[in-house]
Amino acid sequence: MKLNYDCIRDILLTIEEIQNRKDELILENFKSYQKLSKYNEDEIQYNALKLLQEKYVIGSKITGNNNTTVLSLFDLTWSGHELLNNVRSETVFNQTKEKIIKSVGSASLTIFQELASAIVLKTLGL
Repeated sequence: MKLNYDCIRDILLTIEEIQNRKDELILENFKSYQKLSKYNEDEIQYNALKLLQEKYVIGSKITGNNNTTVLSLFDLTWSGHELLNNVRSETVFNQTKEKIIKSVGSASLTIFQELASAIVLKTLGL
């Protein structure tokens, strides 16, 4: 399965919208969130797992039978906030995706974040 930058952004936005830090995104409820309803469960799971593995989010997972499942997501890490703030603007997000797709087809989350950051800096004239 491939990284889906749209799904990643929507997961981050959804976590950020959680008002009470005691709440969490629970696997069973992923699709009940408006921003995530357009993705299938496998897609949400895969991208949530990558965000968790790369420490963009804080959550819990279970591993067994050669399968890892994200059970819940609690919060964004500092890196998660940085990534989200870099791609919050639709313009920056779309420019970042276009550049990656046209240039190389796909890229790691780290490259995606660095490119988004470069586009933000350029937009700010820095």
